[in-house]
Amino acid sequence: MDMDGVLEHFEMFFSDIRYDRESGSSELTERLLFKMSEFLKMCDYFDTEFFERFIEFLQGIRPDMAMIKNTVAKIVSFYKEGRTRGEISKHQIVSFIYDIINYLKEKRRIIIEKGVDILSPYQSIAVVSYSSLVRDIISGLGGVKLIILEVDMHALRLARTFGSFEICPPEKLCVMADVGVMGADAIIMHEEKVSFIINGIPSGLFVKSMGEKPIYIFAEREKIISGDLQISEKENFEKISFVPNMNFVLL
Repeated sequence: MDMDGVLEHFEMFFSDIRYDRESGSSELTERLLFKMSEFLKMCDYFDTEFFERFIEFLQGIRPDMAMIKNTVAKIVSFYKEGRTRGEISKHQIVSFIYDIINYLKEKRRIIIEKGVDILSPYQSIAVVSYSSLVRDIISGLGGVKLIILEVDMHALRLARTFGSFEICPPEKLCVMADVGVMGADAIIMHEEKVSFIINGIPSGLFVKSMGEKPIYIFAEREKIISGDLQISEKENFEKISFVPNMNFVLL
C-alpha cells in the first residue's frame, strides 16, 4: 500500500471508532489500540511522514474523549524517544501498543474489584448514561436493583443487561436509590483538584437529582486532563461541576 492509499484508508479503517455513540470511552480506547496495531502490521509503508500523519489523524478522531487523546499522546512520546535514540521501528511501536492494552486491562480489573467491594453493602444503585466499567462492576455484584432516570435511554440499555431495574422521575431518584454510580469520559482538574467531569447526558440531572446521597465515579487516570476539553452538544456529553458527595475511585 503506497502513501496515498494509506491516507485514504485511515478514515474507512477507523470509521467505527469515530461514529460509535453507544460504547464507553474505555471500550473505544481498547478497540482503537487493537485497530492501530492491526493497521500498522498490515501496512508496508512506514516512515516519519507516515507515522506523523497517522498520529495526526488519530488525535482528531474523538477529540471529546480524554482517554483516547492521552493514550495516543503516550504512543507519540514513545515514538519520539525512539527517534531521539536513533532506533524506532514499526514492530517496536506495535509491541508498545500491546503493552498499553495489557496495562489498561489490569488496571480495569483492579478498579472493578474495588467497585464491587465498595458497592456490595448497597441494595439499590442508581446509574446514569452507559459505562462499560460500571457495567462490569454491577455484573460482579449480583442481586442489586438498578434505578435509572426516565429520560436516560443509555442507562436503560445498561439496566436491561441485568433485568432488575426501576425507572423513576428525577424528583424520586434520591428516595429510591441508596447510592449513585457513574463512569466518566473526562475528569478536569485544576491545581490537583477535580473541577468538572464530562460524561453522557443526562449526568448533570442525575447528580442534581441524587441530592446528598453518595455518588461513586469509577475511572482510569488516563481520563484526567488539566485545563479544559472542548465538547459539542451533538456528541451527547455535558460538563458537570464537582459536588462534595462525589467520591472518585481512580487508578
